[in-house]
Amino acid sequence: MLLPVYPLVQHGGTAETVVPVVARLAEEAARPLVLHGDTAGGTITLSAALLLRDRGRAADLTVLIAPALDLWMQDPEIDAVQPHDPWLVRAGQLDLTERWIGEHGEDPVLNPFLGDLRGLGPLLLFSGTRDLLNTDTRLFVRRARREGGRSSTTRRRARSTSIRCCRPRRAVRRGRGSSARCGR
Repeated sequence: MLLPVYPLVQHGGTAETVVPVVARLAEEAARPLVLHGDTAGGTITLSAALLLRDRGRAADLTVLIAPALDLWMQDPEIDAVQPHDPWLVRAGQLDLTERWIGEHGEDPVLNPFLGDLRGLGPLLLFSGTRDLLNTDTRLFVRRARREGGRSSTTRRRARSTSIRCCRPRRAVRRGRGSSARCGR
């Protein structure tokens, strides 16, 4: 197991610096290769999966939990979900997007919603109905199926939100994995 530790945008992390490093680490990992990412990590995971596919080394499975897919959040349905999301605010997400992808907003690897999904390998996505990112996840899954991808989604109507947190380094020390730092 490999758990990359990368700098957040608040600490200088950008898609241009983080994604290639994560893809290189995944490329060097043992097979079968399962990529997994949660929220912003889901964006990085999908971007890395696109790079790996382009290099002829598609992941055996890509698992995304509440991923940020369309970083420009253009789906008008987001406005209807916004009042129900207890964590995310569209304006804040757009500010982070600007800092994360900057002038590369149309790059299909750095903004993975725009990417060609053919040949990506199986996708498994989890998304909550109160999540601001859910509408883009549904659009993404429809598009993946249209383009011939194998995708599966799990969607639950949320009554409350629970968060499970762990400290990556502590989790790695207890497990049999390794960690790597990306970027600075």
